[in-house]
This record gives sequence, C-alpha cells and structure tokens, in this order.
Amino acid sequence: MKKLFKGIAIIGVIVLVAAIALYMAIPPQQSQTKELTTAPVSLPVLAKSFKSGKPTVLLFEGPGCSACKKQRPIWEDVKEVYDDKVNFIDLMYNISTAKAFEDYKIKYIPTLYFITRDGKILDMHVGLMSYDNLVKAVENLLKD
Repeated sequence: MKKLFKGIAIIGVIVLVAAIALYMAIPPQQSQTKELTTAPVSLPVLAKSFKSGKPTVLLFEGPGCSACKKQRPIWEDVKEVYDDKVNFIDLMYNISTAKAFEDYKIKYIPTLYFITRDGKILDMHVGLMSYDNLVKAVENLLKD
C-alpha cells in the first residue's frame, strides 16, 4: 500500500511540474501595442484583400498548435457573420507563408491582426481569442 501512495505522489509531482512548465510556455492572452503601423503585403492574397476596400482580419496559425485548433471554430463562426463586411484571411505556417510570418513579426500563434480599409494596423492579439472578444474587435474595426 505504501508503494501505491508513493507512486501516486510521484505522479502528482510530475503532473504539477509539467503544468507549471506548460503555464510558463504559453504567451499571455492579451491585445498588445502593435509594433507595425502599416500592414506589409507579403503575399498576393494579402494584396488582393487590401485592395478590396474592406477591413481585414488576419489569423496566423500553425500545424500542431492546440490553441490554433481551438481558435479555428471561433474564427469560422465570426467569419460566417461578418464575411460580407470584412476580409478574413488565415495563414497556416509553411514555406510559402514564412515571409508573411516574418514581416508581421509573429513569435507566438495564434496571432490575429486587425487591419483597416486603408491598410493601417488597428490592433493585434496574441493567443486564443474568445468569440465575444473577436466580435468586439471586428465591430471596432468596422467603426474605423
């Protein structure tokens, strides 16, 4: 019986250490002051979006990213509501999108950029964004 409790205690310590390490590795979920002021046009899809006259929301994500997988259905739901008023572009990290990730200074994923009709970066958000907060950010983008 003592061995069982000792084994459970060891597992508990391992889980606690892993949870602390995971917490330290996850970037804060917050809007940040943007370093960029004008949106770089790194890809043809971005150029086309910016020429449309509608504001743009960019989602930078990566394969194997659990937060990105959680962001995806929220993104799709908001896109369904605002697709006629706002361009929604999602960029999965790969060799063809690496330049855009570099230009937008993406360090953590998911990262969202909110870009006005005239190509100015209004806001950005690093980390998972809730449905309500994403809707607020899109509504704010439409006011500009």
